[in-house]
Amino acid sequence: VGWSTIDYPAFRQIITRTIGDNKLLLTIFQGNQTNSQNGQYKEYELEDLAKLFSRPKKGPKHIGYFVRGKLDPLHRKDVNLASADLMVLDGDRTSKDEQSCCPPMDVHIALKEMNINHVIYTTHSHSFNKNKFRVLIPCKIGSKENLKATVNHILTELLAKDVDIYNVKEMNTWSQPW
Repeated sequence: VGWSTIDYPAFRQIITRTIGDNKLLLTIFQGNQTNSQNGQYKEYELEDLAKLFSRPKKGPKHIGYFVRGKLDPLHRKDVNLASADLMVLDGDRTSKDEQSCCPPMDVHIALKEMNINHVIYTTHSHSFNKNKFRVLIPCKIGSKENLKATVNHILTELLAKDVDIYNVKEMNTWSQPW
């Protein structure tokens, strides 16, 4: 088991836990979210994905994104995603605070206690006063319905540990660009 915390500028941090074989097949797109046809498949180990997010380049928002699995054909539509390799929790807000989420370290500690592999990275909107992050959890999900059920289950388990992440619609959108 390996744990690491990597701090980088603008109070961003990435937290990762890796155990064993975590191959993830994602579809990567360059350009903004209207570019839904020019992607490529890329396989990652969870640890490699964590390293990638630990070296961010500050730049404009919406210059590239990924989809949680392999799109076939390479066009971002729900019907083109047969299964997902990744669940994404969007730490954008809590049920009580629409401007900020709970601290990412609280999420990390709770997921660690739950024995769930994960990567946490802060988003473009994260700041010292506003927690904005994403949690990547490797898991095989076979349908949009299973995604919603899995997201709800993890959020309920986190809330039982006093970790409040509000369930925003993007978490449950099958071919959501991240």
